[in-house]
Amino acid sequence: MICQFFAGIFFLINSYTLFAQTQIKGRVFDKYTKEPLSFVTVAVKDAPIGMYTDVEGRFLIKSNTAFNTIILSYIGYEKQEIQVSDKQEMIVYLVPTSYLLKELVVLPGENPAHRIINKVIENRKINNPEKACSFSYTSYNKLIFTGNTDSTLLNNPEKLAQLDSSSQKEIAFFEKQHLFLTESVSERKFMPPAKNYEKIIANRVSGFTNPVFSLLGTQLQSFSFYNDYISLLDYKYLSPITPGSTSKYLFILEDTLYDNNDSIFIISFQPKKNKNIEGMKGLLYIHTDGYALKNVMAEPFERKGGIQISIRQQYQKIDNTQWFPVQLNTSMNFDFLKVNNTNLVGMGWAYLTNIKINPGISKKEIKNVELEVSSNAHKVEESFWNQYRPDSLTEKETKTYHVIDSIGKAEKLDLKLKTYTSLVNGQIPFGPLSIDIDKIINYNGYEGTRLGMGIHTNEKITQAATLGGYVAYGIKDKEWKLGCDASIFIAKSIDMNLRVSYQEDVVESGGISFYNFKIPLNSSESYRILFVNRMDRNIKTEAVYSFRFLRYWKINLFANEQYREITNAYFYDIHLNPDVNYLNYLYHFYETGIDTRFAFKEKLAKTPLGIFPIPGKFPVIRVRYGYGLRNDLKTNYYQRIDLRADKGFFIKNMGRSNFTFLAGYTNSNVPYTLLYNTRGTFENFSVSTANTFETMHPNEFLSNRYASLHYRHSFGSLLLKTKHFEPKFTSSISAGWGTLTGTNNHKNISFNTMEKGYYEGGIIIDNILKIGFSGFGISGFYRFGPYTKQKTAENTAVKLSLTLSL
Repeated sequence: MICQFFAGIFFLINSYTLFAQTQIKGRVFDKYTKEPLSFVTVAVKDAPIGMYTDVEGRFLIKSNTAFNTIILSYIGYEKQEIQVSDKQEMIVYLVPTSYLLKELVVLPGENPAHRIINKVIENRKINNPEKACSFSYTSYNKLIFTGNTDSTLLNNPEKLAQLDSSSQKEIAFFEKQHLFLTESVSERKFMPPAKNYEKIIANRVSGFTNPVFSLLGTQLQSFSFYNDYISLLDYKYLSPITPGSTSKYLFILEDTLYDNNDSIFIISFQPKKNKNIEGMKGLLYIHTDGYALKNVMAEPFERKGGIQISIRQQYQKIDNTQWFPVQLNTSMNFDFLKVNNTNLVGMGWAYLTNIKINPGISKKEIKNVELEVSSNAHKVEESFWNQYRPDSLTEKETKTYHVIDSIGKAEKLDLKLKTYTSLVNGQIPFGPLSIDIDKIINYNGYEGTRLGMGIHTNEKITQAATLGGYVAYGIKDKEWKLGCDASIFIAKSIDMNLRVSYQEDVVESGGISFYNFKIPLNSSESYRILFVNRMDRNIKTEAVYSFRFLRYWKINLFANEQYREITNAYFYDIHLNPDVNYLNYLYHFYETGIDTRFAFKEKLAKTPLGIFPIPGKFPVIRVRYGYGLRNDLKTNYYQRIDLRADKGFFIKNMGRSNFTFLAGYTNSNVPYTLLYNTRGTFENFSVSTANTFETMHPNEFLSNRYASLHYRHSFGSLLLKTKHFEPKFTSSISAGWGTLTGTNNHKNISFNTMEKGYYEGGIIIDNILKIGFSGFGISGFYRFGPYTKQKTAENTAVKLSLTLSL
């Protein structure tokens, strides 16, 4: 009876407590931009009760005691006291101030923020999920591009009325809908140190059914803020919580919040004055439970490429064991995209759910394909989307799909996108045929301007094979070239195909080539073709069988027959016997061999545009071995091995280094066309060209065995940067060695050999002048060592530097 009495009293007290509980929720926005404000401090006046808004600006306060006033404070905004209302959800607008972080006056003693930041750095490996554990999660991603009309214009009816009709329609359009909307759902699995697999299982794009845009919402920012560098779009920024950051960044302890028995420190950061780094600015919310990041607000300290991008990250402790990002937001403002009175902006959201720590992933579940798009990703039903959306689509978003999808059908946007992707892949579709863009116009030192036309069949005929050919004409050498080829795709999952081809064309004399190796368009090595002024006519019939082998090998088995004809006065002297020499300029040979590409730990991305390698930590190595029979005398066999290794990497606070190692070996006396010209690119007017000898003239040296190393280190804009002038400095060093056997066999041609070693160094200053995507600069190189010439001017090369930012 007594127990029942006390139980009844407890029930009445508890019921009263629940009844007396005060609850208030709301959202906080910028008064002028109307954008939600993340991590605003919301506190009950005269009570130790408070919290902060989430990434979307929402807050919810519950209290067992009544209260009627809340205080909202946020760095860069005026503090507000607001009376609690009976509304279901409060909407609060904060007024921005002209807030600017200033350099602190250094006083005796340690900056209190440094102690906290050093604790974060000390614990960053255990708090970084990609270092501490295996995990899996599902991510819902949404990205919109929309108009952001000037708020002062929207708040001024008189000015709005004065606009012309097209401007008014434009503003009305963006008030009702967005310009572009895409959603995706992806599943990710990760095992340390670097086994990663992400599959996009659903994708929807306004106006399109083609899933080519499926990667947009997943590649905007780094998953973790704990890495040394933070990736935003294609730019990398030094993290404020990397070792040594207290000497690079200014940190200020702005505020302290309380979370039960723990504290949350709010620390602002920005690069220190006169510290020329690619840095960021923003706020870190640091939880004393493990000194882990709770929230992050960050943006580049300086704009890059006409884009201002800012990120918001929110972390939670999963299963009370591991801090983990649960929401990643991105906003983008484009200086160069504006429609009349409306600026175009982008906004992205990533919500991570179903997070599992150490879920027992097997190695078989994670292959070398790091990113993949499901073939049915664009076919999922609305019920599927509703399982993953954190909120229903707004009326504006729903109308965006409805209107833009209708426009997409009417304007045949999928067809136009298909055309665009074909252009990216180097083709112009024309019904069942595609025109090869790279065959239309070219330039090299031997042919001069080369005009042509190439055509191949496309998937409208069949996806299992292609058939095509080309014709071309050189303005300088005044000769026609032609070729044809056919390919059968046996198994696309491992890139297995068979290709046969026939060509009557020209080939670089003493050059090297690897199967399917293309120099990136934005690499200055692509300019080397301008200096190739010695070529031989070549009639070639070839078959190549290609496939991927194991995880990291790409194998090409080849066999060919070639007829080469020298185009200058050169002869190869063959000693038939002590009394008879045979001077030859026509060569007929058969060659068979293997051409391989090996990239250890390389990952692949399977996208709607094809399979692409994702750069890894290890060098990419290419080896070509050929075994040949010279049929001009039917007695001479030869073996030829070519090697190329490329490696690039960042050095913290120093920039990016790139190494390229080239080597070749031919084991017997062969004519010039099968030897090595060692890649010189110095002429009267020259352009700086990576992975070549900048002070060496074309064809100056000849080798049948050689090795060369080319090293460049780009400091970016770390050495010099002003508001309107941002040149990029690069140092360059190259060294080479080579020998030649049978030097007396080569007639009517002059050359040197490199037994003593060839050395040069130089400086490149890019982007002295920048126009659009092109940058112009200057470079200087100097030849030193055993092959130094008598006059300083003959050892010096001053060249134009030309860069292309894509």
